[in-house]
Amino acid sequence: MEFKEVLLTRRSVRSFSDKPVSSELVRDLLKLAVEAPSSQGKEPWLFGIVQDAELLSEISEGTKAFMLDRIQSVPDLEVYRGFFTDPTTDIFYHGKTLVMILASQDSRSADVDCALAASGLMLSAREKGIGSCWMGFGQIYCNQPSVKEKLGIDQGLKIVAPIILGYPAVEFTTKERKDPKILFWKE
Repeated sequence: MEFKEVLLTRRSVRSFSDKPVSSELVRDLLKLAVEAPSSQGKEPWLFGIVQDAELLSEISEGTKAFMLDRIQSVPDLEVYRGFFTDPTTDIFYHGKTLVMILASQDSRSADVDCALAASGLMLSAREKGIGSCWMGFGQIYCNQPSVKEKLGIDQGLKIVAPIILGYPAVEFTTKERKDPKILFWKE
């Protein structure tokens, strides 16, 4: 597959099949993710993997309850009320593998470095026929001290990029994008 096709058809997948992603394939994707550039070559990323279905379900339910509690203080979340209250909602869209990319909370460039690794992970997954989605609500919930403790994550670390992986139940497609908005171009 040409890189351009990978780039144009990599989309956030929100519908996964029941087929699990093998541990071997996850390891291959992680090896590709760490090829990302990082500030000063520090490679600050660490990885946590969850493939336990019961734990994924527990994280999903905890995230929904946590975010529902925040609607009062964050009115923009109101649009998600139905999503958070629906008992059939799985915030991971039935994906079978959660890859958490973590870094030290005091690392100056970790967010950018880990986002670059996440991008490499998601593009590499697409090239291998695996769908992915960055789980923003999961990021907020999983960074709570009690959740980090349950997962065995040191409190000095932060989850920068929780990415759900799985075989998509839908076709990879392209999406029309807006033209780049160039603020300035000096020659």
